[in-house]
Amino acid sequence: MQWAPLGLKLGAEYYHEHTTGLILPVSDPVLQTLSAQNAGALTNSGVQARLGAQLGDSRTGLAWVTDFNVLRNVNVVDELPKSAAVDLGPTQYGLAVQARVGQPLGVLVGTKLRRDPTTGALLLSAGLPVADPAGPQILGSMQPKWQLGLTNTFSYRWLSLFVRADARLGGEVFSTTNMWGSYSGTLASTAIRPDSGLLLVGLDATTKAANAQHVSAQDYFHALGSIQEPWVYSASYAKLREARFSVSVPVGHAGWPFSELRASVIGANLWTWAKAPNIDPEALVSAGALGGLELGQLPYVRTLGFQLTLTP
Repeated sequence: MQWAPLGLKLGAEYYHEHTTGLILPVSDPVLQTLSAQNAGALTNSGVQARLGAQLGDSRTGLAWVTDFNVLRNVNVVDELPKSAAVDLGPTQYGLAVQARVGQPLGVLVGTKLRRDPTTGALLLSAGLPVADPAGPQILGSMQPKWQLGLTNTFSYRWLSLFVRADARLGGEVFSTTNMWGSYSGTLASTAIRPDSGLLLVGLDATTKAANAQHVSAQDYFHALGSIQEPWVYSASYAKLREARFSVSVPVGHAGWPFSELRASVIGANLWTWAKAPNIDPEALVSAGALGGLELGQLPYVRTLGFQLTLTP
């Protein structure tokens, strides 16, 4: 096998954009209607970089072509019409996705668990968690911190292997799969049900003494069902998006009316890693304004196929 460096490419770009006329759902309190209007302003800034390399020559040996790109974007809502916050869609089980001045577009707003302000310990009522009386608060943002992409192609004469992967790091997602699966007791995480009941680590909300009251698993998960914070997870994921193995055979010399025959085995969505349990964070309500909500969608399907290509 012969290896020889053939090329290297590197590029980077910094951008800073201020957009006005952001389309948002604006409510009319008089008519009690909701309409999309060009309202608000948003600032996006970030860095995008790309690194590519080519090594070797497949005609004489093994060749490797790789391309890596990374994006870091930060956005901030600068202005909104008439208020400091606008819902980007209907509230789902107490969780709202909002545009808020001074925050990234699409913050997740809901209730938190009540905690002791000094120690951070859970404050419990009759042994069960309760909502923070402060009301709805920001629990996260649908915006990722980093987006990564990587492609690799390995070639050796008639053989080639193409692999594509990507990742989204940062951001949060509200999962109703985990919320309702826990509420109904169908998830494996609810399987711990001791006869004596669960003894939660925390403080009694009234006496501030260590909790000593046992509760049933059903009561515990039912109590969590009315609080949004426990069901907000990291939306980070990484995927082996595609892999394709091909065999290309020149057949023109054999008197065929084609110059090349290529047979490929192609796999898609072959592997997924996610920090959030039981869900695929990529399969959200939409890729637009209603990101950050997982409402029981099915994950992307893993597929395997065969392709035959004839080149004139």
